[in-house]
Amino acid sequence: MRTTTVHSDSISSGIRLDAKYYLSPGVHARTVILELKLRGTTCILLGTADGAARIWAPERFKHCYASPYEESVAYLRPYDVFKYLPASSTRLSKVRSTDIDSLLVPRGTILQTRSGRNLGPSVIVDGYLSAFAHGNDIFRIAIEDEELSWYIFAFLNSAIGQSLLRRGKSGSVIDHLNLGHLQSQEIPVLDVKIRARVSAMVRHAFEAREHARLSLVRLEQEYLRSFPVPERGADLKSGWTVSPARARHRIDAAFHDPLVQEIRSNLLQAGGVPVSKIAKVLKPGGRHKTKYVSQELGPPYLSGRQILQHRPVNLRHLSPSSIFDIDHFTLRPNWILYQADGRVQTDLGEPVMSTRSRDGWLASGHIGRVIPNNPEHAAWLYLALRTPHCQLQLKSMASGSVVDSTFEADMESVIVPPNLVRSPEVIAAWGLLSEADELDQESFATIDREFAAIAQS
Repeated sequence: MRTTTVHSDSISSGIRLDAKYYLSPGVHARTVILELKLRGTTCILLGTADGAARIWAPERFKHCYASPYEESVAYLRPYDVFKYLPASSTRLSKVRSTDIDSLLVPRGTILQTRSGRNLGPSVIVDGYLSAFAHGNDIFRIAIEDEELSWYIFAFLNSAIGQSLLRRGKSGSVIDHLNLGHLQSQEIPVLDVKIRARVSAMVRHAFEAREHARLSLVRLEQEYLRSFPVPERGADLKSGWTVSPARARHRIDAAFHDPLVQEIRSNLLQAGGVPVSKIAKVLKPGGRHKTKYVSQELGPPYLSGRQILQHRPVNLRHLSPSSIFDIDHFTLRPNWILYQADGRVQTDLGEPVMSTRSRDGWLASGHIGRVIPNNPEHAAWLYLALRTPHCQLQLKSMASGSVVDSTFEADMESVIVPPNLVRSPEVIAAWGLLSEADELDQESFATIDREFAAIAQS
C-alpha cells in the first residue's frame, strides 16, 4: 500500500479528495516548481490571458464517413499522430461534415492528447500531419514565438512536464485533461542559453522528421506507380465461388479472395519473389514473464502498436531475467518489424524499419521480424511490404476471432514486387527519423537534468 502525508490546507481548500491525486509524481513536481519560484525563477502561464499560447479544441462532431466517390479528408485518431508514418483508416465527407476545415491543423501547432489511459504526450504538426483532420480528443496549442514554442514542447514532454500535466487528470475508467488545467499550466523559464540549446534540438528533430516523412511518401508513390493494383471485377458483397478442394483447410472468405490470387500471379510474372527467398522471418514463440523495472535496470520493451510510434507511448523496461532466450526478442537496425497479431482492419502487418536508436531494444512475441539475407535489401523489403499488394496478401492469411494472428509461414509466403527501390534514399530517410528521435529525447532529458540540478542546489 502506498501512503503519503497531505497538508491540511490542501484538503480544506477543496482542491481534491481522491488519494491518487496526492500520490502522483505531479504533486512532487508541483512542489519543485513552487520552490523554484521562491528562488526567483520566472514562470509563465501557458494559456491564460497573460500566457504564451492559444489553446483550443473543436466541439464534438458527428463523424460522417465518406463513400469512395465523395470528396473527403483523411482523419487521424489521437494516438495515430505518434506513428512514424500515420495513415488514416477512415475518411470524412467534406460535403456532409459540418465545418470540416476546423479539424485541419496548421504546421507548427502543438497537438496535446487530452484523454486515454496514457494521456500526456504531444507532437508538433509538420507538413505531413497538416494534411489530416484531427478530432476534438486532442488539444491544439499555438504559440507565435517559434523558439518559445520549441522550448514549451520539450518542457511538456519532459518527465517533470508530464508529471505536472497528469497531476490534473480526472475520470474513473478513462483519464481526461480539461482545458482549464492545461491553460493554467506553469512553464518555468530557464536560462536563455539552455532554452536556446533545447529549442535548437527540437527544431532540428522537427525538420529532420518532416523531411524523412515526405521523402518516404514520395519514394513509396514512385514505387507503386510501377505496380498498379488490379481492380475488383465486382463489389465485395457479390462474393466469390471456391471449390471444395480449395476450401479443405480454410473456410474463411478472405483467404480465398480472387483479387489476392490475381495479385500474386501478376507479381510472379513481373519478377516478384516470396519473402522467404530474400529474408528470414522470426516471430518469437512462447510466453515469458513481464517483469517491468525502472529505466536503468532493463532495456526498453516494445509491444504491439509501439513499434509504429516514433515516441512509444507508455514505454516500459523489462528485466533481462524475464526472458531466457533474450536474443530472440532483441532488435537490430534495419530489420523490418510488423504487427503479427492485431486487427486486420487497422495495423496488422504494417511495417516499419528498426532504427539505429532502437538497437538492443526488446520487442514482444506479437511482433514479427523480417531479417534481410542481404542488408542492402532492407529498403526493398520495407517499401514492398507497405504496398497494398503485400498488405492484402498478409491480411488475407490472418486467422482468429477477437484478435487476428499471422505466423512466420504466412509472411514467408508473401510475394513482394521486384526490387526497383532507391535503397540509399530510403535508408537515409530512416536515419533521419532515428536522429529526430534521439534529439527529441535529449531535449527532454536536458530539461529534466536542469530542474534536478536546480532542485538539489
